[in-house]
Amino acid sequence: MSTESSSSMIFRMYSMDDYEQHTTEIINLFQRCSTTNHNSVMMGDNSLLPTTFHCEFTDYFRCMKQYPESYCYTMMSAIDGRVVAVIVFNVKLAYFGSTLMTALFSRLIRVEPTLRRQNLAMTMFMRIYNGRKDRIRDYIQGYTTITNNASLNMQQRWFGSMPDTAARLNNYILSTATDLSMKKLRKLSIAETERLWMIDIADWVQRPELSDLRRILNMDEYVGTFIVGDFTAQRYIAVMIWEPSSMIISDDRPGIENAHRGQFRLALNFVESSKSSLPISIDEKEEFIATLCNVTYNDKIPFLICQIQESSNFTTLIQHRALAMTTEIMSRKSLSERFSEVMDQFANSFVWLDPRDCAGLLYFKSMTEKLQSQL
Repeated sequence: MSTESSSSMIFRMYSMDDYEQHTTEIINLFQRCSTTNHNSVMMGDNSLLPTTFHCEFTDYFRCMKQYPESYCYTMMSAIDGRVVAVIVFNVKLAYFGSTLMTALFSRLIRVEPTLRRQNLAMTMFMRIYNGRKDRIRDYIQGYTTITNNASLNMQQRWFGSMPDTAARLNNYILSTATDLSMKKLRKLSIAETERLWMIDIADWVQRPELSDLRRILNMDEYVGTFIVGDFTAQRYIAVMIWEPSSMIISDDRPGIENAHRGQFRLALNFVESSKSSLPISIDEKEEFIATLCNVTYNDKIPFLICQIQESSNFTTLIQHRALAMTTEIMSRKSLSERFSEVMDQFANSFVWLDPRDCAGLLYFKSMTEKLQSQL
């Protein structure tokens, strides 16, 4: 732990090895923020559609042990010792082309509700950035819900403007009960999974280094990487399935009896590969999505969240089945000269989505066209 102080605030940094004895005051801040979370995240929402689902953390600090390196930064009042702001950074290595870059992933940014609009988060960012220049980092990345005006404004101040490397990430909620036909899913072996994520999609960015991928594959939350098709012949559809242990989903739809509040599964990194002359058909993709839902339903989990880049070929098919959705902005800021040199080259590349990065505070709205048809 390291400490700096000013006349009114005390700034502290905790590593993944010494944060646990200092979590009580931080959790108290999270609890004070919980009453304003919805309004804070949705303050830029202009639609009249109701919030029908939301996700939240049950263990805020699970992420501190999931990455190779993690840090928790706090700002405390020098008067009463209360934690009034917190930011967590996770550090990992990720591939851009054949080059490994060191990434900082920012998350759990919270500010005391009574002290908002005083630039505390921006002040913390600048102190972290200026205080850690001795450590070689290539870029910083974060996700921001598209309706969260305060966070988007902070990003714009931090970046100067929203960067060209920003991408839209859609999160769709699917009911797992379906009467559509099913395909047979096959779980890839560890060796096959490593080949898929390290070699077969070598043109995707932010793929983890091999040791970190193995860390992910050995976590309890990892359910598996599943395919339909022929992996050897390179004609298949694949997806990673994750079951978060530190997050729950709540069904907030009015009039639902015994509304679900509990487990869900996350489907991400949808891939299609067809090295043969026979391309993957739309029907095959639809059956694949239906199969994912059915398998999840058979495990007594009622909802599947599909996390997918807006530019993906699967977006329209998943959107057609979705009950609700929300959108996040994925953005990166260069911290090194070598990353600045390659940044534009990968601006339009698909991003390998790390399941550990899943945001713990998401509010979902009904699909507009479905609501209109119901009315």
